Amino acid sequence: MTTPTDADRAGSVRRRHLRERQAAVFGLLIAVLAFVGLGSAAIYTGAVSAPFSRDFTTSDPNAKYAGIKVPCLPNDKVLPVALDKITLNIYNATDRLQLGSANRFELIKRGYAPAVVRVKGNLEAEARTLLRFGANGVAAAYTTSSWYADPVLILDDRADASVDLVLGADFVNLTPEEDGVLDPKQPLTDRRRCTKIEKITPQKAPTPSPPAAKDAKPAG
Repeated sequence: MTTPTDADRAGSVRRRHLRERQAAVFGLLIAVLAFVGLGSAAIYTGAVSAPFSRDFTTSDPNAKYAGIKVPCLPNDKVLPVALDKITLNIYNATDRLQLGSANRFELIKRGYAPAVVRVKGNLEAEARTLLRFGANGVAAAYTTSSWYADPVLILDDRADASVDLVLGADFVNLTPEEDGVLDPKQPLTDRRRCTKIEKITPQKAPTPSPPAAKDAKPAG
């Protein structure tokens, strides 16, 4: 029979200690991973609060319009402006070709006068469709707004009654004609949360870039 030597016994002890250390290390790693997994699941389901309070943020394309004050009508007896009396400048602020010309064509079909509805070219990209006008164009802008879904109304410093229609990325189509027609004898209604004109500082009327390929030539 072979008797274990001292060297054999020492080697056996070292191997046993190594296995014990490995078991301890792996056991600790498994415990840490399990703890992290359980904690993550609890935060995800809302069972516990995260150790930080910062919200996830994304870029809001509508943020730039949040502080704009919509002007009220001068009084509660303002009637819609006859469509053929509205001077309308149309700008394409999207990457869609001929969008301004298409809107001009449809608005003329609905009663705007060809001589005073003009496609003026392009502006920098806008997320929303805008109506820009001066103090003398409030009624014309309110009248035109019936053809568009929730446009942003912006008072600027122009002196005449013209209105700029700036087609933004949110534009899909004009309001159906039967829904947008206004009763010429029925006074217009103020937009929600509007502000009296005298309490608004008008913006500077924008200067458009030269007409480009998107809407270089008016249609019709």
